[in-house]
Amino acid sequence: MLALKLFEVGRLSSGEAGQLCGMGRVEFLFAASRAGEPVVDLDDEELAAEFDKASTITHRGAESHAH
Repeated sequence: MLALKLFEVGRLSSGEAGQLCGMGRVEFLFAASRAGEPVVDLDDEELAAEFDKASTITHRGAESHAH
């Protein structure tokens, strides 16, 4: 799939690649993931920040259900 390769090398955004394939951005991202293409490209620092955010959200949710 040409769109997948162009997305992989950074020549197309996920939205552009989806349009080229006749699908929406999210649908393209799911298809790319099923094809084995990583759809998220975070460095270690960005990944740690995302886990911190998720942990904060999880803890808030647990606290609100405890009351």
